[in-house]
Amino acid sequence: MSNIYHKIFVDSSYDTAEKIELLKKHMYVRAKPVPYVKPVVVIEEKKPQSSIYFPDKKDTLFWCLYVAKNGIHEYEMINQGYSNIEIAEKQKAMAFIKTQPSKLKNTNVKVTNVAIQEIMSDIITNTTLNVSTLIAMSLFYKRRIILTKDDKLYISICPTDEYEQTLILHKNARGDYGVETDVTEEKIKRIETEQYCLHRHDKPLDAISNFSSDELRKLSVRFGVDQTKKYKKAELYQETTIRCLW
Repeated sequence: MSNIYHKIFVDSSYDTAEKIELLKKHMYVRAKPVPYVKPVVVIEEKKPQSSIYFPDKKDTLFWCLYVAKNGIHEYEMINQGYSNIEIAEKQKAMAFIKTQPSKLKNTNVKVTNVAIQEIMSDIITNTTLNVSTLIAMSLFYKRRIILTKDDKLYISICPTDEYEQTLILHKNARGDYGVETDVTEEKIKRIETEQYCLHRHDKPLDAISNFSSDELRKLSVRFGVDQTKKYKKAELYQETTIRCLW
């Protein structure tokens, strides 16, 4: 019995430093505590929501007016029959103007009798409203309408009588219009002070005789006309006009 004990526990004993070293791979080693690192929370900065709403129907000018009058929710609740609503509303506007066409002269935009007939025809026959027909819509809805483009240009169509509200419509690069859903006096003032007010959409600048050469030069700089070229006054006027086309 002692021989068996000796063979198992003595002959195979790990009684030297070298032999004990061989057992290290089988030993439990208490792991070193990992220091706590506070997790870094990355807060994603929210982009400010745009207050401009772009209707998804073809006649964006008309539907901007509709949204301004009735609200986005009312517009988005229309599941079908968009065209019927559009036609009916345009007919109401034309009927309003037809009974008193001279009212079209009661805005800040000068119109001739011929232009009045064209506007009345365009409201019904054209598939989309244009800036000229907005003269009639401005009177019909009793709204001042400001149209802006590229944060550089704006047109103001305003009844000479009292109006109930100011609308701001934005024209994008595709030619579609969006309506400002949060019109404030500050936004109106910013447009009026920072952007250039066009004389008319189809004739953006006043007559050349109303500009001195220095005024015209400053305006041409503002709209990116090449200043390295030498222009006569009429040429500079034309180059500037091209850059102000609506």
